Amino acid sequence: MVITIITVRRFGAFKPLGYLTRVVATFHSLIDKDTTNFNKFLFICNTHAGPGHHEEAYKLKKYFYLVSKFPNGSAEASIMNPFEKEKQDYVFCMEQALKFSSEYILMVEDDALPRDELFPVLENSINYLKDINKKEQWSHLKLYFPERWQGYSFELKQICELLALFVVGSMCLHVLMSNVSTRYKRVSNNWITSLLGGIYLVLIALTIGRQHLLEIKRIWPYWYSLVSAPECCSPCILYQNKSAIQIVQRLKTVKCDNHLPLDIALHRSTQAHSNVYQIEPNLFSHIGLVSTIKGLSQYPEEFML
Repeated sequence: MVITIITVRRFGAFKPLGYLTRVVATFHSLIDKDTTNFNKFLFICNTHAGPGHHEEAYKLKKYFYLVSKFPNGSAEASIMNPFEKEKQDYVFCMEQALKFSSEYILMVEDDALPRDELFPVLENSINYLKDINKKEQWSHLKLYFPERWQGYSFELKQICELLALFVVGSMCLHVLMSNVSTRYKRVSNNWITSLLGGIYLVLIALTIGRQHLLEIKRIWPYWYSLVSAPECCSPCILYQNKSAIQIVQRLKTVKCDNHLPLDIALHRSTQAHSNVYQIEPNLFSHIGLVSTIKGLSQYPEEFML
């Protein structure tokens, strides 16, 4: 597995924000203690065009392999449409990763911080996808989706989750109350109480929030879920080698702008017969309070903890 960390100098601060160093250090620690069957190689892909240099990336060059797209800077690239530049940078870094001929390519932006369970969960997910590969082809796995959009909504899947919670909760409560009534020889209308209890459980789940209930799955790597991925987002994606080659070719024919950002272009570049999955809960945390395109985040409360 080739791990590619795409980085660019962020403006809006008098000194480096430290995102890249924190991400690289965390990856180094995870790789050092990992026991999965992945052979891993990490490199930094510096796409900063100027003005100035990406000091943080060049300091890390002493310890990690570094590829720079603009070693001498580029005035033309620095004034390019930021959405198109982001796409071209992504294509460049993915092409650099493809040179290593690895079976899997993990593309990570420099403000996506991996969690401790990253590699065990990836190994389990890939093994599962290999088992069903004869029936379904998959292109890539998205490893992060904003928590604020993971809550309950009127989507069919999430409505079914609440319905299942109601049914299972009501049935369990009914069995429990029936046993209690039989033991103490009490007569009560268990079904009405059980149905009310099921509704109460659904209300509790809505109050807590789906994004917080998903955290329970972190107890065991096998509890993580593979779900159909939305078009957003692209901070960290695992590609199969053959899919990465096809996506690079398609991205070169697309021009990105504010109406067609990179994540949407990536999703649309996937082959029609290939599936794109998202792993829940997230395997990365987003630490980029300052974005390379949009500046300061509109949701600063997400970075308070």
